[in-house]
Amino acid sequence: MRPTARFLFFLLVLGIVAGCAPSMLSSSAREWAKGKVAGPAVFARPGDYEGERYILGGVLLGVRQEPGQATLRLLAYPLDPSLYPETGQPPLGAVTVLWSGAPLSSLVMPGNRLTVAGTLLPPPDRKSLRLRAHILSPDTCVPAGGFACHRTRSGCLCRNY
Repeated sequence: MRPTARFLFFLLVLGIVAGCAPSMLSSSAREWAKGKVAGPAVFARPGDYEGERYILGGVLLGVRQEPGQATLRLLAYPLDPSLYPETGQPPLGAVTVLWSGAPLSSLVMPGNRLTVAGTLLPPPDRKSLRLRAHILSPDTCVPAGGFACHRTRSGCLCRNY
């Protein structure tokens, strides 16, 4: 391979790996939610926490997009210190997330992980958890362009397959 071609290939790989860098919930979103992460108690008695701000995350089960808003179903998991859903742990429960605003990106699709900061809404029944989203943060460590990506302790690892 010629030096110019090698250099261009290096830049291409570097760009793809940089695109897989871990996304974290911003510090302003953590401050907005006062750093409170929804745990088992919130899922057990959601009505007791109505109106409070929380951070939660999980795997997206489904999205219903409408003009100016979307409804997301999320299977919530405990979060690690970087606020990524720990899908190797038992799930906490299902959550309905209501989003108002710009259309959601292609990273917000079923199967992807998502972290949300929002306000707990009145539950329609005793066991349902609903959240009005303030911030949605999709996990950008997703396969793309011939690469398989997965999260590691140090970030996102992408390999050509």
